[in-house]
Amino acid sequence: MIKINLLSTEQKEKELAAKQNWGLSIVVLGAFIILTIVVVVLLAVNSTLKAQIDEKSANITGLKSSLDSYTGIKKEILFIKDRLGELDSFTARKTDWSKILASLSAHAPNTVTLTSFDIDTKKSPSIKIMGYARDRSDVIKFRSELENTNVFENVNFQSSSKITKDNIELTDFVLTADLKKS
Repeated sequence: MIKINLLSTEQKEKELAAKQNWGLSIVVLGAFIILTIVVVVLLAVNSTLKAQIDEKSANITGLKSSLDSYTGIKKEILFIKDRLGELDSFTARKTDWSKILASLSAHAPNTVTLTSFDIDTKKSPSIKIMGYARDRSDVIKFRSELENTNVFENVNFQSSSKITKDNIELTDFVLTADLKKS
């Protein structure tokens, strides 16, 4: 089969230009459709990413709030720990005076009467013991007894003198002693 084109050259060029325009229109329309699809996909991805970023930002804000809460709790724990340390320090410095008085009573001979005590806790705890005894040897015995306890050390005479009470001659005394460190 033989095809003969009887159209003029001008008409052939018009048809060719129309075909080229039609092809160009299809290419432009295709590019526009593809570009529209790409824009729609990018907008969808943008929206999804923005939602995820907002979610992560909310999570970070919540975690910062929790961290602030934990920081506050940590400060409270450190405060309590500090106070417990002070309590331990106070307890370590506390002197058990009932134990000391019981030791004084237990080691005092029957011939010694204790009249008063002065307690000094400013430096190392010490005590001044005042009383009277039948004679000086009873005071010496009492001093020796105190020195041999696990409560007192450096037991010394501060003074002693003869007194008369109810027509009985007695020895008035003052002893000083440091308390042993426990």
